[in-house]
Amino acid sequence: MKYLKCVLFVLTFAATLSAECSRWNSQTDTPSAQELAAFLEQKDVLASQPDCAIAALEILGHEHATGYIPQILNFLTFRRKFYWEGTRFKMRPVSELDHYPAVMALFEMGKPALPALLAVATQEKPDSLRFTNAVNTIMLIHRDQASGGVAFLRQAALKQDNQERRTNLDAAVALAESLCTKDPRESNDTCVAAGTQPPAPPKSQVSEKH
Repeated sequence: MKYLKCVLFVLTFAATLSAECSRWNSQTDTPSAQELAAFLEQKDVLASQPDCAIAALEILGHEHATGYIPQILNFLTFRRKFYWEGTRFKMRPVSELDHYPAVMALFEMGKPALPALLAVATQEKPDSLRFTNAVNTIMLIHRDQASGGVAFLRQAALKQDNQERRTNLDAAVALAESLCTKDPRESNDTCVAAGTQPPAPPKSQVSEKH
């Protein structure tokens, strides 16, 4: 009986989403990335059609629509609630970052999203959710080598002349380092070393060595 109730609950949710975004769920009639981005730019879209906004962000991520990264960044702090949360049913385990569809969309896009995410980390205050999610996404993109994400932020901080932005990036390095040390594939020493490495030599010097 519990299984039947769970199935009915899922089907009811799916029917609701289909009614709101039916044309987006068909493999033969998916809106273009341009249409989806235009939809996300509508006023109060999260208040009026949050499920459709989630669907739009997910599709843009799946399609690696890197030309619309600025539109996706506008939703960096939008936190979704999965339909089974608050019920007795546990459909699948999710992390905190899974609740942010923009984070997952940018993660799917990978390295092309790094410049825009770095800009957010540079400009936002370290105590803001936007800053935290940007740094977390950078580290997700560097998931295969977390210390590489720390090094990426460290080099950006070293190149920054503006004191306020340098402070923000130093905080980003510290956060990234703490995330790196939690990765069982990385040693604490490697993470710390990445966060304190010296400036990269100029390209001209690198060329001369070869």
